[in-house]
Amino acid sequence: MFRERKISSPKRFEEKVVDFDIKKLHGERLFSVSDTFGGRDEDDDSASFENEAVQYWKIFFDFSFYTLLTPFRFSWDKTTGLYKMKRSALQIFLQWALYSCCTVYFLLRVQKMSEMDPIENPSLYFQVAYYFFDTTFLVALFLSFGRQAQKVMGVFRDLQTNNQKFYRDYRNAAKTRRISATICMGCLGTLVLQILETFKDQDWSWTGFWGYWMDDAAWAFGAKPLTDICPICFGVLAITGSLLEKLFNAFSDVLFTMTVLMWSNMVNSFYDAMQQTEAAGGATVEPVDVLDHYAWLKLITKRMNFAMSLINGAFIAGNLPFYATNVFEVFGDANIFMRLRYMFYCSYWYPSLFIAAAANAKFEHVKAWICKEENYSRVPDHKLRVFLHEISYHTVGISSFGIITVTWHSVGSIISIIMTYALMKSQLNSVVPAEGDSTMNDTSIILVQNYTARSLLW
Repeated sequence: MFRERKISSPKRFEEKVVDFDIKKLHGERLFSVSDTFGGRDEDDDSASFENEAVQYWKIFFDFSFYTLLTPFRFSWDKTTGLYKMKRSALQIFLQWALYSCCTVYFLLRVQKMSEMDPIENPSLYFQVAYYFFDTTFLVALFLSFGRQAQKVMGVFRDLQTNNQKFYRDYRNAAKTRRISATICMGCLGTLVLQILETFKDQDWSWTGFWGYWMDDAAWAFGAKPLTDICPICFGVLAITGSLLEKLFNAFSDVLFTMTVLMWSNMVNSFYDAMQQTEAAGGATVEPVDVLDHYAWLKLITKRMNFAMSLINGAFIAGNLPFYATNVFEVFGDANIFMRLRYMFYCSYWYPSLFIAAAANAKFEHVKAWICKEENYSRVPDHKLRVFLHEISYHTVGISSFGIITVTWHSVGSIISIIMTYALMKSQLNSVVPAEGDSTMNDTSIILVQNYTARSLLW
């Protein structure tokens, strides 16, 4: 329907946009080391520069590599002026060893929790659900994500090889690095809050602190003679598992946040270029260039979603049990350090959804832009037809396996689910039998009290 004549080249329009010569690319340096620390001739548009969007992922993978969360990171290659991927066999071995030991501990805890009586603790299923997603699921998630290195590298390559044509923001690369590093440092700070949280509940006693984790390990393994062989070792395993779980939870969310910030940054660059076609002092960008920019951004978004689908799904769906059951602890009477930790989680979880939805909404402005005669009249007919088809049938945004795309509509649905779960939990908590209820024996009362204390710390 959209073809009026035979086109000489069999390549699709989108493929033409991102077609480039890799050999020529390596012969021409897009960046220089001095660009990282400032310095660019503002009068020379062909001068090399640092891509601002790349820094969101680059800084994150530096932090996650040295905390044994991902087996790869990216470093600057002076010979090509591009980032290259670095791996370490020792780091991969340590990652698998740590994950294996902690996974055994996680599964044993889930088993112990599932053996409890749901009648005496009605919110048990909610507790098991969010604990499972925060632990065992995230272990599998990060191990699977470690195999996505080439997909991530493909996004890096596209961002660096097409930035001079479609991506002009270079002045704030240093600012982006500072923002990314601050967010990652905040995630590491949640580990300190977890330690302080336990100390406070144990009256700031080292003996009580270690005693709590040794008892927790003995409770999880359920084999007192075994844990008595080396109680300190099992205590270290318990606290390591707890801190690793917090690191999983925080950094999986932050990776989604970094992806959203990166994509939002590129959408803003596209939106600015679109606005420049209608500049008061004369158009500085041709509408046909905006169409090319759109096709490139659509393709890079698809590749970002392809590389991050697991993380995006964990952030959007996997976190719902947690925020449905625990988010209101921020306003409760829980440990102050727990409340600070939850406040930090909320400080980037909700804004990430809002930023992704806002970027999607800004991206949709292209529909109104192309309807203006001064724009569509300056676009070749065959490109205009392809473009109209694209914007009519495809929604561009952060998504997970194409199942859900973050828009304002989906954000509203997510918040509605969280509110519904939270109300259900509050109703279930209101029917917990009183401590003196005759239906509960002394052993059951002690068990519920011990479980409640543990769940507050976790």
